[in-house]
Amino acid sequence: MIRYRHKSYRGDGMGIFKITFVGIRRRLPQIQKAAFTTLVAVFFVTAVLIFQENMYQWQMSSNKSRFGDWYICEKTTKEPNKVLDENDFLEKPLKAESTVRIFDSDWNNTKLYVGSMTDDFMKQGRIRLAEGRMPEASDEITMDWNTLLKLGYEGELGQKVTINYYENDNINSDKGRLSATFTLVGILNNYTNIWQDGKNIPGAIVTEERLKEFKCTIYNIYIYPFKDSVRTQDYANVYKKIKEDVKSQTVYNAAVYDYSPWKSKTVYAYMYIVVMVIGILALTYQLIEYRNRRKKAYELFKNMGMDKSHIREMYIIENAFILIPAGIAGILLALIAGSVTGHVLEAKTGYEFYSVNVDVVIKSVCSVIVAVVIEELTGLISNIKILSKKDS
Repeated sequence: MIRYRHKSYRGDGMGIFKITFVGIRRRLPQIQKAAFTTLVAVFFVTAVLIFQENMYQWQMSSNKSRFGDWYICEKTTKEPNKVLDENDFLEKPLKAESTVRIFDSDWNNTKLYVGSMTDDFMKQGRIRLAEGRMPEASDEITMDWNTLLKLGYEGELGQKVTINYYENDNINSDKGRLSATFTLVGILNNYTNIWQDGKNIPGAIVTEERLKEFKCTIYNIYIYPFKDSVRTQDYANVYKKIKEDVKSQTVYNAAVYDYSPWKSKTVYAYMYIVVMVIGILALTYQLIEYRNRRKKAYELFKNMGMDKSHIREMYIIENAFILIPAGIAGILLALIAGSVTGHVLEAKTGYEFYSVNVDVVIKSVCSVIVAVVIEELTGLISNIKILSKKDS
């Protein structure tokens, strides 16, 4: 027990600090237990908030890996549309070329095209090789699985692939029928039957030089990435405004940018409230329990002559000693755990998504503050009840 002599008590802040820290040192196991409870509660709240924030980002990146990391796709025989090229919300476009409409062995229109792609276009669109490589010679071709299967090929590298097409797209004349044979050197993951209006993207890729040898109109395919600064809730409205100003043929990547894990935004609010309530209740319970364990000591100090303001100072210092280090440790541990988990998932999935907003830290700190307020109100109500009983 701490010896407290009224005569030697100086009544200043330094005396309170000295007495408080002597008490903390003597009750270190109890303090550590309370701090650990606080750490776990803060860790839980922060970890769930990190999960909630990154769940959307993870799904967006997952969608981009399947449906292409682009916002608007433009098909034109000209240069990029000026409205799109200079738009404040869009990055500079990346280009592919499409020219030959492919027909199967019975000369039925597959609605698929031969074309060429740059490495930058493939990287932005997240178009990946499943097998083999991209064409390097004029007699080589790389195709996505959907195009291969549409033409009746099994997709064996090295096999000969015949492309049937009409000269200058003159499908009304049998005389315009032409064929070209290539060696299959690579197979791409599907995109022509997965992307929004993906059939306009060339599903059979040849070299740029070979593409020009086809006697057909060359269409330029431009994909425009979205700037990261645009808010999620503005995606659809931005496209609506762009569509009003652009006259060329455009496609909006709705599969990515209209995605919502839950249709109602109230679900997000509900999740946040539930997490906060659980965390706040855990912290409040710990604070109330700690205060109840210290009641006898505070009464003893009061009987020895310490006034209420100094007891309150002692209580605040003890709580700060518990809450501040434990809260910081809980947030840091949650951030570290989230970062490790996020980067492991990124390595496994092959795309990046993990990020932590400052809001996560602010919300975690707010949960601690609310818990302290609730604990203080609980103590105040408890004191009022005790006084009313004494009066009666």
